[in-house]
Amino acid sequence: MPVDVVNFIVSQRNPYNELLYGGADRRYRMRPGTIDDALAGMESGGSSLFHLHWEERLLVEHRERDVAAAVMAAFEQRLDTFLARGGRLVWTIHNALPHEPSHLDLFLTLRRRLAERAALILVHHEAAAETLAGQCAVDRSKLQLLPHPAYFGAYESEAETRVREPDWQSRRLMTFGMLRPYKGFDLLAEAAALAPDIGLDVIGEPGPRFAAEVAPVLARTPSIAVSPNRVEDADLPALMRRVRGLVLPYRALLGSGVALLAMTFGRPIVAPDVRQVRDLLPFAALRFLYRPRDAGSLAARMRDLVALGEDQQRQLRRDLQGAAMRFHPERVGARLFALLDAVSR
Repeated sequence: MPVDVVNFIVSQRNPYNELLYGGADRRYRMRPGTIDDALAGMESGGSSLFHLHWEERLLVEHRERDVAAAVMAAFEQRLDTFLARGGRLVWTIHNALPHEPSHLDLFLTLRRRLAERAALILVHHEAAAETLAGQCAVDRSKLQLLPHPAYFGAYESEAETRVREPDWQSRRLMTFGMLRPYKGFDLLAEAAALAPDIGLDVIGEPGPRFAAEVAPVLARTPSIAVSPNRVEDADLPALMRRVRGLVLPYRALLGSGVALLAMTFGRPIVAPDVRQVRDLLPFAALRFLYRPRDAGSLAARMRDLVALGEDQQRQLRRDLQGAAMRFHPERVGARLFALLDAVSR
């Protein structure tokens, strides 16, 4: 009988949690819920594990600082009750800072307190461990590497993803995901102006500051086509296969699920040359990494990708999907379960 692990927060728009817990090994099962659900479950004889993700959401959804502080205090109180009764906190670090930079003092205080309380702290890359250590004191023995999973089986069968070929003649590039200012759309616009012959599609759900800070920047660049709409899961595979590759114009990043998504479909990425990205990619794909914050370098790498011949594209697709297999959800999930075994004894 699988053991339920209450996960908070679980996004219905992101299959991340399901990928981690959805493999063939069923000894743990992800259950969406709150700290109250975890406490109630433990009191009725259920699991003593609470897996926390995206902790900034406790704060940033409340515009008034006093309201955010009260929500944080209530969460901590319930968490302390859970821990006092034998519960264990598992915490995954996803971001260096909140995507929406509000209540940063509360956020850093919350991180410090979570670092003290957690039995296990999971990071997708060593850079995340370094970031956390720079924000608060952390017991290094609690830190464990758990890579972000690839997306095999998330949007279509794995067999389809591996067999169905992309449009080898496409010359369009795409930026995909939630449209937020931190993703470097100003850098993308600069690069697009330097390479106006390259067509760029910017597709994704608009974030809270899209109209004020993202749309005006992109509107000045004719070669960029913007579609500020959420892509339905069923439509995502075809979208990935219709473009030459993806562009990640990020000025900074701690990790990228979009990079793993692109690799799953064998689509090359133009991304900043930082170790969090280099460590994911096969050697042949490193040539498309640009100097961070350098629009000229970004434009040059976009041109390099569009210039690839079909045979080169086919080999690169094989290399990328082969590299993505290292992060297959079942492999990552198996490591997660081994780590949960260690803290739940």
